[in-house]
Amino acid sequence: MFAAGKKPSHVRKVHAIISSAYSVAVRRQRVGRNPAELVQPPRLDNPELKSLTRDEARKVLAEAQQRPNGARWSVGLSCGLRQGEVLGLRWPYLVATCLGCDHSGSVIGWWVTDSPKCPRCGDDRYRAEARVWFQLQRTTWQHGCDDSAECTKDKHRRPCPDDCPKAKRTSGRRHKCVPEDAKGLCPKNCVRHASTCPKRTGGGLVFRQIKERRKKTIALADELVEVLRHHFAWQERQRKRAGSVWEGHDLVFCQPNGRPIDPRRDWDAWADLLRAAGLPHYRVHAARHTAATLLLEQGVALAVVQEILGHSDIRVTRGYTHVASPLVHDAAQRIGRALFTANETENETRDDEGRLSEGEAPTSQTSRLSESNRRPIHYE
Repeated sequence: MFAAGKKPSHVRKVHAIISSAYSVAVRRQRVGRNPAELVQPPRLDNPELKSLTRDEARKVLAEAQQRPNGARWSVGLSCGLRQGEVLGLRWPYLVATCLGCDHSGSVIGWWVTDSPKCPRCGDDRYRAEARVWFQLQRTTWQHGCDDSAECTKDKHRRPCPDDCPKAKRTSGRRHKCVPEDAKGLCPKNCVRHASTCPKRTGGGLVFRQIKERRKKTIALADELVEVLRHHFAWQERQRKRAGSVWEGHDLVFCQPNGRPIDPRRDWDAWADLLRAAGLPHYRVHAARHTAATLLLEQGVALAVVQEILGHSDIRVTRGYTHVASPLVHDAAQRIGRALFTANETENETRDDEGRLSEGEAPTSQTSRLSESNRRPIHYE
């Protein structure tokens, strides 16, 4: 696999699948032992987690305010959610809890008026949280026809023969032959291209359980709640403008007709947003890395960051600590103050009860260090 150009992560995944299959076969007494256990998978180097700086993130948010669904990037950069988790957010799963009567319900019930108030007691104090229980994913289409080879016979990408008839044409558009080593060629018995099948089934955008396979709840900052409130008001105007074309999926971020946003279009919107902000290209997942890095820079405990990101192993969260260099500099400054900063309460000469001798002035530790540095050093 290394000779074929596969990465160590790919090799480890293949090794894990084979080892798991053999383990099942051993339990069922189909084979005597697991030969995959005799093979050492390659080690993985810790990849560099690229993230935006605080200033870069602010530039992105400033540019996003002028665009439709601009609040999508406010959620991504502040909550550290994955792309599918953000695109799969729905309004009933954004819950507000009144601080006065402890009443809980969808935030929409608080936003029916210009000034948010509890629908039960009228108190305007509340906290909001996002229940990230589902994510939006694109699944692969499957053929629904009886003969998939016949359905896709004219849709394969093959190399041109040595005696290509298209290359001999003297009129029309010039043909460029496809070599045998070209990228993206279909295999010999290709059964793909199910997306073009007129009877395709099982594909498209679907809501699935999140990667952690548990119910994750994220607390929302007050500033982010205000951004989402304005976004809801904008979306309501879009819904009225769409009329009967609107498809009600209760999505927080959607197309002008209410349908889910394709992850590919979301990626294009992110790339265009970075260009407009004058920033270099980052992956969409860099927004999640940015949230983790900024949290650590603010001094948030590692266990809290792990809970926010949803990591099952804290060692994954610890991979962000090398990025948060301001914490390292702060630690260096603290140890410097602890060792070398003047301590005005420390005294030079004290009696048996720890009191200063009469007429004695206190001398700081720094002064003694400076004085010792001025003394000549004699070497034998």
